[in-house]
Order: sequence, then structure tokens, then C-alpha cells
Amino acid sequence: MGATLKGIHYIVVPLARTASALATCALAVSALGCASGGADVVAPALPRGISSYLVDPSLEPGLDAAAARRLRLGFESLIARADIAAAAGEAQRLLEVNPSLEPARLLAAQAEFASGDVEAAYQTLASSIGDAGASAALRLLLGRTAELGGHYVVAHEAYRSLDDGPGPGSTGAVATYELALEQVEHDLAADLDAGRVDRAAAGLARLRGWEPMGSLRTLDAERRLARARGELDAELDALRGLVGGGRNQRVFVERRAELEMELGDPELGLETFERLLDSHPGDLELAERVVSARVRWRLRLLPEDVQAVSAAAELTRADFAALLFWLVPGVRQGGGGDARIATDVLDHARRGEIVRVLNRGLMQIDDRRHEFGPDRIMQRAEAIRALLSTLRLNGDECARESAAADCDSAVACEILADLGQCHGDSSLTGSGAVTLLGRTLNRLGRD
Repeated sequence: MGATLKGIHYIVVPLARTASALATCALAVSALGCASGGADVVAPALPRGISSYLVDPSLEPGLDAAAARRLRLGFESLIARADIAAAAGEAQRLLEVNPSLEPARLLAAQAEFASGDVEAAYQTLASSIGDAGASAALRLLLGRTAELGGHYVVAHEAYRSLDDGPGPGSTGAVATYELALEQVEHDLAADLDAGRVDRAAAGLARLRGWEPMGSLRTLDAERRLARARGELDAELDALRGLVGGGRNQRVFVERRAELEMELGDPELGLETFERLLDSHPGDLELAERVVSARVRWRLRLLPEDVQAVSAAAELTRADFAALLFWLVPGVRQGGGGDARIATDVLDHARRGEIVRVLNRGLMQIDDRRHEFGPDRIMQRAEAIRALLSTLRLNGDECARESAAADCDSAVACEILADLGQCHGDSSLTGSGAVTLLGRTLNRLGRD
């Protein structure tokens, strides 16, 4: 006979003869045996650490009478006499007739578990779980074998799926909680390193199901996955939660500041970089980030087409002239210089910006052709020369007027950190232009 409590079947071994003995012998997961006389309760044939996770598979619904009888015989042999061979034999005979009979596979796993072969039991149970799920009895033993075998994610999910009050499922869910979380975090990081983004997303879904909303562990996983996917808005949201929740590691604070500059609150981003520099005054890399952040903060106040230039993968001469026009003091607001004529800019969209930059002497035209080349790719050497002209225009004497000495002058004027950064014949990106402009403006003290 059997009873059910919240999805877990509890067995009654029919060895007692009196009503009081039957009550005493009502076995839950511990499955105690009874003496044939019905008076004395005997010790369980299996240790409680094993019997607590064994539930009679013959009580599963939908079994025909013959299969239920064989399952009951096998299970009672295991529980009452610790007869592992008898239980395994009954399971094998049933599986030969119906290899997909889940209660028979459960009995086979119970025999393996009782014999001490935990991994074999785990593999038998894991292979028994189909799309339709598995019985509560199977999930209970799956949880235990997975826990003992170090498969903590499987164990925790199996235990969580059981609603057995203060029973072993609830106890197991608590015991495996932290271990399962650590395993999910480890696996998620490994999946991202290997480019398995979909699997990492499944790990994040587990964390969201297990952890309280907005937990730091989940936010960090969201941050990692968003960065791997290139979803900068989602990464910024996660970083805001992390930093706001007390995860103030410098790497998080800096990355949040970067994304605030680009997507969110640029003033907050700049303030964050400046506070970091105050705390690390000798950090040259951080000082450069502050310089670039100040330029980017100014860019956010400019027209959108100018902001777009700063993010371009490759700048044209017209693009760079626009940055000079809008960012260098005295170009946009100052008076004109010597008139310069470039026939190829008359109908160009950036004509006004180019003409003003030319008139201030910051960039040059081809005097022979009288052309500026607005759509030609901007080379790094030309940019350095223009920025040195900017310093000279503002009275900085560090810049010598010698093309051969441009790289040396750029280092002396702190536009470049060293000669290795010159790369004069390479093209210029928007971010690279912002960095060079930031150093120039910092030199002028007008950033």
C-alpha cells in the first residue's frame, strides 16, 4: 500500500499484522522494515543516507498489475533485505520487455546507488529524463546522485523541482545552492570564452530563476553576456546595478564611465574618470582617458554629424577639419586669416568648416592644383602636423616648424607619448583623432 505527499510517494511495507504495527511500519523515504510478528521494529536494511532517497517505483501511476508487482518485489528486496542483486534482476527483466519503462530504470538506478556505484546510478537516471520530465521519485534520486558526483547544477534543479516540505528535496536544494551557483558562473565564463553565447544565455536564465531579482551575481552575468553580444546599453544597465550595489572594483567603475560617456550621462562619466585620476595621480593611462573623456564630453554638445565623426572607423580630411573647427579654440570663434582657395570644396557639405580651418593655417591645400582633397583619407602624419600648427597658433613654442621633426615635436609637445606612436603613413580613426585632439587641448590647458 502507499501514500503520496506533495508529489513524493511514501511506501508501506506489508509485513506487519496489527493496525498499530502498520502505523509504526508506515515508511516514508527512510523505509524501515518490520518483524514478521508485528511487535518489534527492526533497523533498516540500508543506511539512512541511502534509504532516504529511495521511493517505491511500483506506486507510479499507469503501470499494469504485472509490472507493478515485479517492481514492488524488487524494491522490497532492496529495502527490507538490502538484496541488490534481486532488485537489479527485477529491473533488468522489466527493461528487456520495455526498455523505456521509467519505473524499471529507476529501480535499476536504486540498485546501483545502494551498491555504491553513484556515477552509474546518475547516468541511468539522467538518460531516463525525457521531454515530458520525470517522476518525483526519479528526480529525488537524480538530485542525490548528481550532488554526490559533483554535478551541482543538475542536483539543485532536481531538488528545486520537488515540493516535499522539510524532506530531503528541500534539504538538498539548500545544500547545493551555493555550489550550483558557482558552477553556473564558472560554466558561463567558459562558454563566453569559447564563443558559446547561446549556452551562456542559458546559464544566465538559470541564475535569474534561482537568484533574487537584481542580485550582484546575476548582474555580473548580464554584464558579461551583454559585452559578448555587443549590447552596450544592456552592459551599461548591468554596470550601473553592480557599481550601485557596492561592486566598486576599478575595472567596473572605469567601464561604466566609458559607457556613460558614449551612451548615457557623459557628465557623470567625466566626473567618474576625474575622481579616479584624483585617486591615482601617477596613472598615465588613466590620465589619457580623462583627456579623451573631456573631449568626448564636449563632443556631446556638438551637432550629431560631428559626434558621428568621432566614432568613424576611418576619417577623411573633411572629417578632421570639422573636428578642428568645432574643438580647437579660436578656429570657430576667431577671425579669418589669409584667404585660401580650394576649388574642390566649393560644393562640399563641410565647406564652411574647411575654409575656416584653411584660413587659420591648420591644414594645407595642394598649391599646384588648388585642391584640398576633402574626401581623401586622413593620414596620421597630416593630423600631427595640423595639431602642431594648432599649438603654434596658440603660442606654444614646443612645436618646431620642420616636417622632418614632426614626430619629435609631437612627443615634445605631448601629443604623442613616444616616437613609436607616430605611424605617419597610417590612416586615422575617429577615436584616434579624439585622443590626439584631447592631448593637444590638454597641452593648451583648454580642455
